[in-house]
Amino acid sequence: MGLLGGCPFAFDYSPGTITNPSEGPMAATDAWIHVYTPPGNLVRMRVDGSAVAPIVDAPLHVVDGDTRGELLVLSDPDTNLYVRRPGGSQVAIPELAGRFSAGCLSADGKTLAAVRHANFDVPQPGWRDDDAIYLIDVATLAVRIVAAESERMPTAIVCEAEAPVAWVHRMDGPDVRVDLESGARSEGIRPKEGIRAKFPPQAMTRCPASGATLDVRDAGDDGIDLVAADGTRRHLVQITGRKRGFHDYHPTVRDVGFVTGCAHVVFAFADAVWVTDVESGVTKRVISGTVVGNAPAP
Repeated sequence: MGLLGGCPFAFDYSPGTITNPSEGPMAATDAWIHVYTPPGNLVRMRVDGSAVAPIVDAPLHVVDGDTRGELLVLSDPDTNLYVRRPGGSQVAIPELAGRFSAGCLSADGKTLAAVRHANFDVPQPGWRDDDAIYLIDVATLAVRIVAAESERMPTAIVCEAEAPVAWVHRMDGPDVRVDLESGARSEGIRPKEGIRAKFPPQAMTRCPASGATLDVRDAGDDGIDLVAADGTRRHLVQITGRKRGFHDYHPTVRDVGFVTGCAHVVFAFADAVWVTDVESGVTKRVISGTVVGNAPAP
């Protein structure tokens, strides 16, 4: 028996269907969200799908930014690094040209901390990683280099939410703590709490006002539950007919979160963004793409 004959279930697949009502009352709101639309453009829009405003067009992608997305750190497929300051165009950082790996903005937005990868322009035997840290003054774009102390490859860098400190995670060995003001470095263990969230912010899975949360059971194969603070559960988004094919491990719904005010829930399903009215359950398709999270009003 051939391969396909040996796997009769290989094409028995369906993403399922949302069975919530598509027509009916939806609460008025002025909430905004960030969405990635094909082929990877970041936009800001009202939760009802109107007033779509581009922020970054592919192939550029966002590394970090301030809370409003007016100051942005950007990169591209060639691993160049750019800073886009409020009201201006992006400016390349030549010290990281073709070698930018990861970066984060300090809590006050004044310093960009970055690390680099090996120089891929030389033959592979000559590739050498290092754990140098580049501290870029956002206002002047002047660059200070905290000298490397090893050839351990940096894989991530995060900034603390309050103190002027960044932490570099390396492929092996302890993390590196960097004081963004003095440039002093030391080895340590990156804290689990107090890390500044990078821009754009992720979806909000807990409503701050009510304490309600969103529960996606079984990867969302049958939808999304709304769980009140007292544990009362309501099946908010209903999906039927989901069938998983061969090697189909992807979640059925993704990027689930409350919008500002918690009157609506947004999520990604079948390559599109959807919005559900929490009170009525009315659910509508908004735009092709995937949700990032809440956005400030312009």
